Amino acid sequence: MQLEGIPFSFSSEKMVGAYWYVKWQQALRELRQEARSILKGCDKKKDFPQIQKKLRKLAEAKNKQAKFLEEILSSLNEFEKAAKEIPPIVLQNLYPNQNLLSYVDNIHRDWSWGEVENQESYDFVRTALKDVGTLAVLGSGSSRLAYDLHQEGRFERTIAVDINPLLLMVAKRLMEGKNVKLYDFPIAPLSREDVCLLSKLQAPKKVREGFEFLFSDATNLSFEDSSIDIVLTPWLIDILPHDPLNLMREVSRILKPKGQWVLFGPLGFGYQNPEYHLSPEELEEVAIEAGFQIEKKSQKEMQYMNNPHSQHSRRENLFLFEFTKKENFSLEIEKEEGKLSWAQDTSKAIPLNEKVKLLKQTHQTYHMVLSEIDGVTPIKGLAQKLGPRWGLAPEEAEVSLKNFLTSLDIDD
Repeated sequence: MQLEGIPFSFSSEKMVGAYWYVKWQQALRELRQEARSILKGCDKKKDFPQIQKKLRKLAEAKNKQAKFLEEILSSLNEFEKAAKEIPPIVLQNLYPNQNLLSYVDNIHRDWSWGEVENQESYDFVRTALKDVGTLAVLGSGSSRLAYDLHQEGRFERTIAVDINPLLLMVAKRLMEGKNVKLYDFPIAPLSREDVCLLSKLQAPKKVREGFEFLFSDATNLSFEDSSIDIVLTPWLIDILPHDPLNLMREVSRILKPKGQWVLFGPLGFGYQNPEYHLSPEELEEVAIEAGFQIEKKSQKEMQYMNNPHSQHSRRENLFLFEFTKKENFSLEIEKEEGKLSWAQDTSKAIPLNEKVKLLKQTHQTYHMVLSEIDGVTPIKGLAQKLGPRWGLAPEEAEVSLKNFLTSLDIDD
């Protein structure tokens, strides 16, 4: 299937589509709720007309941003029915570190903040890439780096791959020569005027022939074995919520013998499992296991996400690894004994361990508490009702309920 002409290739297209539909609707609700909350605050600032003016401007921008996103992603309406059929608990952890707007700042970085940061990345990466056939950019985001490399004319075919529909749909429109409007909300605006800025995004020129987009998971791609000449993974390996070896094995699978893999970005792994936090030396060691040999390694301090309208400025140490797939390497993935065996063998019982028991209790608590909210009963009333069920005195239950309910950020 396709979304706005972009192939949508996942092992469960219905589930992934439903996930992004839910995230899209959530983003629209949150933007509109933020606008309402800002206007409430505006009413409290009657003695400060300039603050009121700023807040009204910000609220208006939040509402307009919702309208822009509603139009850009309207093709996700195709998954409305699926989103209603699939239980939310099934969808919520599909991509645990991905929300629709997780990387909206990257869109502005790529297409409206100026050329300094884009040029630094381009200059660092371009000299590492061989001049051969097909380039696949996994985790391409809003795809400015993929665009710049393709425009150079060295590759017959460039495929920009990502899972986030907002990033690829915006990139596709821009590369077709269209303009896209989106608001930029700097975290620490330099001035009152910088609190929200309407960006009219535009590519320098239409992308040349041979550029393609693909919605797909970088660790489960639809490419044939040994079909790609070069794979570039920019700012990707350290944000995936699982073993980096999964990505390496998939890159190895799709690369031709002696194909090139260029890994570019930081190694700031955010996983809870330290087993997956790889130093540069450990990354090389794991890459050898996946069928690669290291050709070259570079490191450079560069600007990163420096919004010209923000007080924040940041530099990062970025790595660039050049790997070659071994010519006679045969990828054989063995099951890891004793590690998620119930997921590897779907006929095997799911264990009822202490973690599962805790999760069951947590979700039962959500249901128990929220089902008692009737728009009339206060926290004290809930505590008197639920405390005995939990074996707590009303005073103890009151503290727990207050902490739990305030964490949900329920507006008055």
